[in-house]
Amino acid sequence: MLFSVALVMNILRTIWNGITTVKQAVTNLLFIVVVVFIVVTLSDVETVNVPDEGILQLHPTGTLVLQRQSTSPFNQIVYGSGSGAETSLAELTEALDRAREDRRIKGVVLNLNDFTGGAPALLSELGSAIDRFRDGGKAVVAFGSSFSQSQYFIAAHAESIYLHNDSVDLFTGVLMSGYGVYPTYFKSAMDRFKVRYHVFRAGDLKSAVEPYLRDSMSTETRQVNLSWLGSLWDEYATTISDSRGLEKVEFTRYTQQYARLLAEYDGDGGELALSYGLVDELISPIEFDQRLERRFDMPGNLQFIDHRDYLTATELTASLENSGTRKVAVIVASGVILGGHQPPGTIGADSLSQLLQQAQDDPNVGAVVLRIDSPGGSATAAEHIRQKILQVQASGKPVVMSMSGYAASGGYWIAAPGNRIFSMPNTVTGSIGAYALLPSLSDALAEYGINTDGVGTTTLAGAMDPFRPLGADIKSVLELSLNRTYSRFVSVVGDGRNLSQTEVLALADGRVWTGNDAMSLGLIDSFGNLEDAVASAALLAGLNNYDVTRLQVTLTPGEQLLSRIINQSIAVCGRWCTVNDPLSWVPGAEEVRWLIQQQSVAARPAIYLQCLECRVQ
Repeated sequence: MLFSVALVMNILRTIWNGITTVKQAVTNLLFIVVVVFIVVTLSDVETVNVPDEGILQLHPTGTLVLQRQSTSPFNQIVYGSGSGAETSLAELTEALDRAREDRRIKGVVLNLNDFTGGAPALLSELGSAIDRFRDGGKAVVAFGSSFSQSQYFIAAHAESIYLHNDSVDLFTGVLMSGYGVYPTYFKSAMDRFKVRYHVFRAGDLKSAVEPYLRDSMSTETRQVNLSWLGSLWDEYATTISDSRGLEKVEFTRYTQQYARLLAEYDGDGGELALSYGLVDELISPIEFDQRLERRFDMPGNLQFIDHRDYLTATELTASLENSGTRKVAVIVASGVILGGHQPPGTIGADSLSQLLQQAQDDPNVGAVVLRIDSPGGSATAAEHIRQKILQVQASGKPVVMSMSGYAASGGYWIAAPGNRIFSMPNTVTGSIGAYALLPSLSDALAEYGINTDGVGTTTLAGAMDPFRPLGADIKSVLELSLNRTYSRFVSVVGDGRNLSQTEVLALADGRVWTGNDAMSLGLIDSFGNLEDAVASAALLAGLNNYDVTRLQVTLTPGEQLLSRIINQSIAVCGRWCTVNDPLSWVPGAEEVRWLIQQQSVAARPAIYLQCLECRVQ
């Protein structure tokens, strides 16, 4: 039996697919039963109405994302989505913005128990939306049995934070564990199985290839990662300290000495959080309702409406209020960049170009905002998208970039030509570099007496065969091609940002930056969220009265109907329908899935512009 990393990965993939098939069969059978129930009873479902005096309940489930990963509704039912629950940032911010102007909504309650986090910049944008709601004179209150780091970042934007006084969660109180990057390294495993990866990279700090070359993080990469992670952590600390009136030194003591402090309180995280002013009271759920009754003057008559129901109930009114004839089109570019047509949650060169073409052809669209949340991907696909952006601009329509959670490597490649670039201070960007990986199994095969031999008309014939050693000529070709792509990347950034080659090279080399760094380096124009980017695009296009339209892949009429049924089923069965991956609670499950995805990407001979260490929550 031939052992190799490729074989191990295939075995791992087969086992994983088998487990996934079983869980999907069970999950989807239950889900179809629910859907059938909804279809049968759909006529009996009451229309959701907004109470005359109600409280909006913001209840994000799973991960906060810019765009949900999904396929057609039919495929979701038959095959499953293969990912955990997700909540889009847009639905939360839209609900808050509508409720701010709605006299029927007296305030907001944050229910964060099922929220698992998101990229720092996405959390900041949600926090800003909560602040806007409060600026309208309405209260926001948070209650939880405990708060994780991401949950607490959102809760800190509330006027009052209450914690369950008798929680039995694994981690009680407020746990702020900090940011970290811990890649999986497997060079020794490949050496053991005599599998060799030929690694080519342009940018000495392009650390995406390190797992194939080392068994630990290099000193240079460690220093770079500590720098940008420290910048993100400082942004987090500032937000929490300012929101809660906490001195930075107290925040540092709490987070750096948490285990010792918790021991002083006999493991009572709630009392520890209360003593540091991170929460306002430790109370029971019944007492929390009593606090709400007093705060919103609703004695014995609390009426809640979930943010999803609220969006559905107010959709028609919101549409009628949009009276502008000219439009700013918002297009989401979220996920890894690949060629062809890709589903939501992945950027397809053809899919995204089609939406850009739609915006270009629509005479009512005066400007475009490209909303980017991507660690990069295929260099070829990124350049395809950039060329389409240039075409839209050549037609007289400005394209403004709104960088969200991250726009790194290939994500920044497509952002660089923007008329203006906006980001949050804690957006992760940069990583200007390129790499290519080619596996070679010749030594592993030879170990078991398997060899390849033959003839070719040139030295490059069969040169990319993983069963043959990599020849000197093809190595030279690959190095030249990669260096050319890197030079092209430098030119793309220089042309888009009006920087000299020397200036770009000084900030490139594969180094990762935060939004704060990017501002000082000239990689972005302004700090701001989507609304700021839209306003800038309208100004550049000379639009005074305009609507905002979101362009996305259009479902067929049948898919639209099925999607409505699915959404209704989610409303009926709650969080169990949104958590569509029963294995998501298994330790390491997400890491294994991610590793398999990266191995699949690396197995394709191509040049990649991707930042693998940028996944931070």
